[in-house]
Amino acid sequence: MTDFIHEPKNKPEKDTKPAYEPPKSEKERVKRVYLYSVILFTAALVLMLWSFLANNRSNEQLRDALKNNTDVLQGSIAENAAQEKQIAILDARIFDLELRLEEAQEKQIDTLAALTALDWLREIQSTAAAGDEDAAREMIRAFEDNDLREYLWAQPLHTFDGTDAASPLAAYEALVAELFPEGIN
Repeated sequence: MTDFIHEPKNKPEKDTKPAYEPPKSEKERVKRVYLYSVILFTAALVLMLWSFLANNRSNEQLRDALKNNTDVLQGSIAENAAQEKQIAILDARIFDLELRLEEAQEKQIDTLAALTALDWLREIQSTAAAGDEDAAREMIRAFEDNDLREYLWAQPLHTFDGTDAASPLAAYEALVAELFPEGIN
């Protein structure tokens, strides 16, 4: 019974046609060789054409990517150039501001020294007016030691009533001439 299960009921008939028939003549054999050669060369040409087209498409994609990268790079270069110009402008502005700051600081120092000199002059005048000539002389010597004379203005001061008062330098020199008739020693 098991034999009947595994065996097919009808056995198929074997193909009577052989898979390969050798050529009957030399001419037929050469004709087959040419046909195989044509088929092989055609297949080779198709494969080469397909490879060329695939490579060409890949090259186009690379060209497009390179063009995009070039555009981005040119944009970056232009932006960089604009930023460099802006930096140069800002550097010039910083340099100008530093010069102005230096000038303002020097002017501030000169103004502070002039105020100090005027304050000393007022103190010397009030001390001399109070009758303490020895203290006034000591203050004049300290004034000279500190080189404050150069900060006293030489221009006369204009008053509200339209007259000019003596300049701070002229007032100081008059006070020195009064307290040191023979010069400061």
